[in-house]
Amino acid sequence: MPKISATNNKSLFIKFVIKSLLSSALCVVLLSLLSSAVFLKLDIDLKYAEYVSFVICAAASFATAYACMIDFKSNYLLMSVLSSSILVIFTIINSVVNKNSLAMTIIRIAVILLSAILAALFKTVRKRR
Repeated sequence: MPKISATNNKSLFIKFVIKSLLSSALCVVLLSLLSSAVFLKLDIDLKYAEYVSFVICAAASFATAYACMIDFKSNYLLMSVLSSSILVIFTIINSVVNKNSLAMTIIRIAVILLSAILAALFKTVRKRR
């Protein structure tokens, strides 16, 4: 568990970016598949899918941030927010392509960042025990 310094950490950051990309994609895909299966099995109206997307964003952000912080022993807040930046970019692109409202996009970004901060706080509390 290395500390972050300014010297010779190129491989550490490359691993971090790859882990962030893979865990973000995996979490979003798995949670989307799970939610669509629930919608199909329970025959839930699709107007609720927009609200379920907030839960998917929060869970994916928390899981991604927590998974990416495993290799570090300090700077949890910075690492969790950086790991969730992939999800923020995905949310912005998704909002532009699907022409979602600006308010919903801002709320999703806030949910992603708050979940990442909660993951950092959770990791810090667990480390102190």
